[in-house]
Amino acid sequence: LDKHKGCDIIDLHPGACVWSQKIHDYLKPRRHLLLEPDERYLDPFIKPLLDQKDSAYRHSFLSGAHPKSYWGTYDRIFDDHLLPKRVPLGKNDPRLREPNNSLLVIGSLVRRYPERNKANNVHFPSLVLHHMAEAAQVNSMFQRYGLVRMLLWVPEEIIPSVLPNSMLFKLGYSVSLEAALDITQVVGGDRWSLTRSEATKAQKHQQRRDQLDTWSSRRVLASMQEKGMTLPEHRRPEMHQRALVTDDKALQDYNPIRLPEGMNFSQTLAHIEKEIKQLEEFPTLPKVSRYRFAEQPHRYKFTNISEEITNPTELNRCGRFVDIWGVQIALELEYNATKSTMSEELRLDAHSRLVATSIKLKELFELLFQKRTRKSMTVLLDELFALCKKNTMLAWDRRPYEPLIVAEEEFWPRFPMQLLDITPRPEALGNDLMDTAEANQVRRGLIKALFTHPSSPLLESIERLGAGAREGLVVPEFTDPLAGGRIDPSQLLTKDITREQLNALTKAYIEWPFRPIGAEAIEAQAMLQESVEV
Repeated sequence: LDKHKGCDIIDLHPGACVWSQKIHDYLKPRRHLLLEPDERYLDPFIKPLLDQKDSAYRHSFLSGAHPKSYWGTYDRIFDDHLLPKRVPLGKNDPRLREPNNSLLVIGSLVRRYPERNKANNVHFPSLVLHHMAEAAQVNSMFQRYGLVRMLLWVPEEIIPSVLPNSMLFKLGYSVSLEAALDITQVVGGDRWSLTRSEATKAQKHQQRRDQLDTWSSRRVLASMQEKGMTLPEHRRPEMHQRALVTDDKALQDYNPIRLPEGMNFSQTLAHIEKEIKQLEEFPTLPKVSRYRFAEQPHRYKFTNISEEITNPTELNRCGRFVDIWGVQIALELEYNATKSTMSEELRLDAHSRLVATSIKLKELFELLFQKRTRKSMTVLLDELFALCKKNTMLAWDRRPYEPLIVAEEEFWPRFPMQLLDITPRPEALGNDLMDTAEANQVRRGLIKALFTHPSSPLLESIERLGAGAREGLVVPEFTDPLAGGRIDPSQLLTKDITREQLNALTKAYIEWPFRPIGAEAIEAQAMLQESVEV
């Protein structure tokens, strides 16, 4: 926070002002504007702050985050009385996409409004966060003066959709937020006790629990230790406690995405081709030979949850499949990192063989396992693909530190809340064909269209965007393993799309001569294409 000392503060829904005063006392701001529309907080809490000698506090009944109307507030507050006057930056001013540390937004989105308590109403905190993301992308509201950091308290119940800790919860909403904002959870409840939304999911889908979550926490612990960061004992989440007493070597067996020891690239590729051939022969083996084949050891170690939900007779077979699948992913990463050093002949040969093994693995997956097993295995492979690579897919797994744990009774009014540190991303879409606002609208439309079926293959979702979309919109990032892609992009699910891939797809779509116009047109075209297919 030190870089914001002496800044101006916009404070949303300060209420009893306890949090507001803590931030104020530390930063000693030039001006601190309390946007509190509820009169009951004025006399007991806000007025004493305004009456202080040489007070930097100001108050307005304008709302900075009301679900119906608050956008106009930010045109009215920089009037020298509430906040020092600021001149919005010009449309092409490069400072628009640079951090503005002279302004800080803090506050709470945990506020109940009677008009929002009706059936089918959009959840207010989620809606406002979405608006904040849009404003950061197009430099509207308080983002007209450069990119402004936000420290916001939000309800605990929206965290799985804002910062999903499993691929099961990665939907269009979280993808939209991540495209515009870098979000870190600073304070909150212990995510490893099931939340209300997670409790509705069948236990068999909680593949990330136990060892995989501990592994994620071990990575975070290493990052914290490099920075000299520690958590007070009474503020440590359960998985952080486990990470402190767990050995990295003990967790390595749960990671299938690694090359076998003692083999070079060519030897490893020949090895998995041989393994795949053995798996192809499995359905034709006599029963006795099948049992003997299934009992052969596998390198991958299943998590406790995986063992519970997998048919015991298929467990070893699943383990061997995950072994080969993991080596396939590791080989694709190795190929991408070293192909520049290969001769053209070797590079083309390796590429064609890797595509072939990838396709065969997909065919074997359908052939070897029953429908129930395929369902649980798909969830497991998706979680492993997201977590076990150097560039993890979920923002939650890239968190710089563990959040401080708090209990519901520590809040007044008593309500489970989480503190988010939100920083707008500096990159902006747009080019000679389209300005930033229009490009952002296109990306929003693409997300809506793609994530109508998040578990469908990505290329199928792209195909629904219009005739010829599959040929015109498969960007190089989809086939780049280092960018989260696969050598054979047909293996990717829609929810596997990364921020870099989404931005590349948006740029390609803007330049695509056959695109529909506008976000609504994109979504409508996708729905039309889907109905034609049905």
